[in-house]
Amino acid sequence: MRELEHLVAKAFLLRDGEVVDGFGLAPGGSGRVPEGAWPVLSLAEAEARTIRAALAACDGDKTKAARLLGISRTTLYEKLKKLPD
Repeated sequence: MRELEHLVAKAFLLRDGEVVDGFGLAPGGSGRVPEGAWPVLSLAEAEARTIRAALAACDGDKTKAARLLGISRTTLYEKLKKLPD
């Protein structure tokens, strides 16, 4: 289940709502992103997307999302307060 959560989070980050293709997300994928396909994000936006993806993968369970992200629940709550709308 954890691998699936990571896969969903990775797909969300890489494609931001677009259709997910197989470049490295599935077994047999190249693992390389086609030129121009990788979005250029600020660190703050990348962190926000990662947090939102973790929450989505954990059905909104903040304790599980914090565990998935490798941070404490308190740290997650602090980061959530700072997220742009």
